[in-house]
Amino acid sequence: MFGNKSYRDSLGDAARHLVPGITFEQLLGKRLEHGRVPEEASGREAEWCAERLARFRNPSSPSEKKYFGRWVRVRDVSMPDGGTFVTISDISDLKQREEELRESDSRFRDFANCASDVIWELDSDLRHTYLSDRYFELTGNSPDAILSKLCAETTPERPGEEWLDHLDVLNEHQPFRDYVFASARSHGKIRGVASSGLAVVGRPRPVGG
Repeated sequence: MFGNKSYRDSLGDAARHLVPGITFEQLLGKRLEHGRVPEEASGREAEWCAERLARFRNPSSPSEKKYFGRWVRVRDVSMPDGGTFVTISDISDLKQREEELRESDSRFRDFANCASDVIWELDSDLRHTYLSDRYFELTGNSPDAILSKLCAETTPERPGEEWLDHLDVLNEHQPFRDYVFASARSHGKIRGVASSGLAVVGRPRPVGG
């Protein structure tokens, strides 16, 4: 085996065992002795060692692990000579941003579901990706009746010219304000609705309320 300085640093005290002739399996054993294993291995060290050795011998997709407070992405690549090339990348900053986005999204959805107005989102294909709980309270519809469906699939049976013009605005990802239309509840009662929306910069999909 061979490892560069960064890899040796990651091994801590186990790095002294990284000498010519040592096998990957033997090095795993030394890592266990020195506690240089990911957090997920705690309490199941033998199982983790077997899983890691299997991935090393039969490389597939990269794996993401947490070592001593840092996240890394491990990629094993089979070489033409039968060996395995391993790269380890620190992705802690990426994981931190992902967590911040999840927290931000969770706060937004909590706010949206507490609001008296309906908050909605379409993707770039005009497919419904999100509707706050208020929508289902007002309409009596179920999520399956609209989520993941295109706007064209939820068009009124007899769309008027104004509705068709509105679809053009959506298709062009243009902002709109106070578009008024009639919405039928699941039991048939008609309710007047005013809707506004805009395309999110960097994500060409309308969002609004």
